[in-house]
Amino acid sequence: MSCRGSHHLRVWYVAYGSNLGLNRLRCYLCGGQPPGALRAHPGARDPSDPVDIRAICLDGGLRFAGRSSVWGGAVACYDRRARDRVAARAYLLSGDQVCDVVAQETRRPVGTDPGLRRALAEGSSRFSTGLYDTVLTLGTLRGDPMVTLISTTRPPPGPPSIEYLRAIAAGLSEGFGWGRRTTTDYLLRWPEVAAGWTPAELEAQVCR
Repeated sequence: MSCRGSHHLRVWYVAYGSNLGLNRLRCYLCGGQPPGALRAHPGARDPSDPVDIRAICLDGGLRFAGRSSVWGGAVACYDRRARDRVAARAYLLSGDQVCDVVAQETRRPVGTDPGLRRALAEGSSRFSTGLYDTVLTLGTLRGDPMVTLISTTRPPPGPPSIEYLRAIAAGLSEGFGWGRRTTTDYLLRWPEVAAGWTPAELEAQVCR
């Protein structure tokens, strides 16, 4: 089903993985291939930049699972039931832009509707059988609803690629102003990262 009639909606798209960095998100809006990624994206129907951007923290945790065709390793999955805090960035977009970002995240044609209005009305919308399969609402920010992508199938855990972690680290520096030590400590909180790298390795290879 195509995503129509959502251009007038204002929705915060909340990112907690590689889209923490604005230039990476722009590859979904304007089209292009992120540094370190294995493929390019076509871009959204409306390539405009977000109206606003906010650095926020979410209650919950991260697990790295599955395998990304873009990054070549496991990707971050938000676990709202975990007892921790997740660094995220909220981008204020139109409803159509959110639909197009989600479509590209899940390898669907631009314009595909992931059930955005249903998610806003009911709290979530499961629309896919892939890794990211559900649009989840997260309350409101400055009067507008927030949504994010989650996985409800709990795919097998695995290590993320260095390129993917570099994208996350760059977004944390850009959004929160974190330095190497803070970023390293944050990444090592998640078991799949801690199992694969030492603090020194992360600082040398990721937080450059």
